[in-house]
Amino acid sequence: MFDTILITGDGEVAARVERTCKRIGVDLAALGEVEGMRGWRPDVSAIIAAATRTGAKAVHPGYVAPTRRTSLARAVREAGIVFVGPSTQALEAMQDKLSMREIAEGAGIRVVPGCAEALRDVAHARAEAETLGWPVVLKPVAGTAALGVCIVESEQELEAAFVRASDVARETFGDGRIMLEKQIADPREIEVTVVVDDEGRTTALAERETSIQRRFDKLIAESPSPLLVQRPDGEALREAVVDAALRIAAGMGLRGLATFEFLLDESCHIHFLEANSDMHGAILATEMATGLDPIELQMQLPSGERLEDQA
Repeated sequence: MFDTILITGDGEVAARVERTCKRIGVDLAALGEVEGMRGWRPDVSAIIAAATRTGAKAVHPGYVAPTRRTSLARAVREAGIVFVGPSTQALEAMQDKLSMREIAEGAGIRVVPGCAEALRDVAHARAEAETLGWPVVLKPVAGTAALGVCIVESEQELEAAFVRASDVARETFGDGRIMLEKQIADPREIEVTVVVDDEGRTTALAERETSIQRRFDKLIAESPSPLLVQRPDGEALREAVVDAALRIAAGMGLRGLATFEFLLDESCHIHFLEANSDMHGAILATEMATGLDPIELQMQLPSGERLEDQA
C-alpha cells in the first residue's frame, strides 16, 4: 500500500480518514495552509500541486461535491497518483441522479416515481407534479446529502421552492439542474454499502436503516435494520435490497466502495433513491456491525488487494 496520503476537504470525514491512517501506519502529507484545499468545492489544480510538492502517493477526497470529486479523481489519476475512491466511471454516474435512475431501471430495479429529465422551468415542474400527485420533492440533480432538497405540498409553494432549490444547486454544486420525485408517505430508508475490487470480486456489507431524519438529514443509523428484524419476511426483503444494490453496482461499473440508498413504502415495495461514495457518519453503523473499516477498505482496493472471502 502507498505510505503517504493527502486528505482534501475538511470536517468529520477528513478527521475520520486521518484516524484510520494513523491506525494502519499511513503518513499524512504535511500541507500547512494550502489555499483552495478546504470546503465542498476544493481547487483541483491546488490539490495536484500540493500532492506533487509533498510527495503524497495518494489523495483521499474527504467530503466534497460529487462533480468536484469526479474531476479531482480524473486529474489525480492522470497525474499518476492513487485516488482513494471509486472508479471514475462510477463517479461520473453517481454525480448525476438522473443517470443513476436510468442505470437502476436498466438493472430491473424500481425507482422512486418521478420525472425522467431535469426540470426546464416552473411550468414543467407543475405539470409533472400534477401527474404524480402532491406532495412532491425537489432536489438538485448533482446534489448529495440534504442540501437543496425540499418537500412541496401544493402548487402555491412550487415557484418559491423551485427558485430556492435551483439557487442552492448552482451555488453549492456548480450545477443548477433540478429534478422532481413523488414524496413517498412515511418511507423507511435502507442503505447498502457495496465494495468491488479490481478483479470484480464483490461484497455487500451489512445493511443499515436511516429512517430517523430531520429535513432529510440522517440523525440515527441502525444496523441491522429494525424494520427487517421485525417483519416475518425481513430476510427475504434484506436479500432483495442487497440484490438490488449489487445489480446497480454492476450496471454502473463500480470499482471501489459506494452506498446505495432505497426507500420502502407502506407496502414494503423497494424503490432505488440514489447512490453516493460519501463517507458520512451513518457508515459507522456498518463498521460496528461488520468489524470492517470502510476507510481501510477504500485504501486497500487501489493497491490491488483482493477482497477476502470472509468480508
